[in-house]
Amino acid sequence: MNIIANFLIAISLAAPAAAEQRAPQLPPIDAGSVWNQINNQHNNLPQPAPVTLDTCVFTEFRNNKCYFKCQSGAILKEPAMRPDFSAGEPAGACATHIIRTIPAGPLGKAAAGRQTFNSFGSYSTRQEAALAMEQTLNGLNYAKAKITGSKLVTKGPNDYDFQITFLSRRSLIVYPGVSFRREADAYNQMFDRVERLENEGNDVAFTELVRSGPTDYSYVVGYFVSEEEPSRRSVKARACIFSKLENDTCMYKCTGGSAYSRPALPAAEFQAPCTPILFQI
Repeated sequence: MNIIANFLIAISLAAPAAAEQRAPQLPPIDAGSVWNQINNQHNNLPQPAPVTLDTCVFTEFRNNKCYFKCQSGAILKEPAMRPDFSAGEPAGACATHIIRTIPAGPLGKAAAGRQTFNSFGSYSTRQEAALAMEQTLNGLNYAKAKITGSKLVTKGPNDYDFQITFLSRRSLIVYPGVSFRREADAYNQMFDRVERLENEGNDVAFTELVRSGPTDYSYVVGYFVSEEEPSRRSVKARACIFSKLENDTCMYKCTGGSAYSRPALPAAEFQAPCTPILFQI
């Protein structure tokens, strides 16, 4: 009996000692606390510099070089490429677009920069130049550019053009058309170019039909690359270019092949009865 009693006493004395040797219990895990610890810890690993995409659009081919104007304002010059016809590559020495990465600025967008547009036209009177300048100003305003100045320029007797300065976060791209012997051909080609640029998601600001001689016509189209992602683009305004004035009605040809008309404006100094280009939602 004494042996059993001593054994029970030894067990009772050993139990507290065994409890003291056990590992301490961890507190219950709190997911919120763990998340805060992760967010508050300092990451000493080097972080890559933030970048943004810069879209560059082909502007001209000169001296076997392809020139691109970028949304950031940069000008790229790339060597012309000879296509591999055996591999099914299309003809053409230059790409139409280049998309590259550049260091991101504030909020990933370039700061507004001062830009200048010099008219390509040659107008025989100050009134004609003033009307063309007014339409270009309206188009730039529509494209959300901030106009800072505009002036008519006298180049010689019966030879006028204009200059506009403005601020815009996006770089103005001026597409130069080729020369035509007939004004109607230059006009039709200009309209086709506007339609193509709009269909590609660009924001066309203005057009200018250029006459360099009795049988030498060309055009330019000024546009901005859209800042919106393709999936977020809302319904765009369609461009309508003046076609003719008939019975005090301005007739227009619009992108997509549709037609548009509206009453002519009353005659006034520095105001044409029909605007050369307008936009419809």
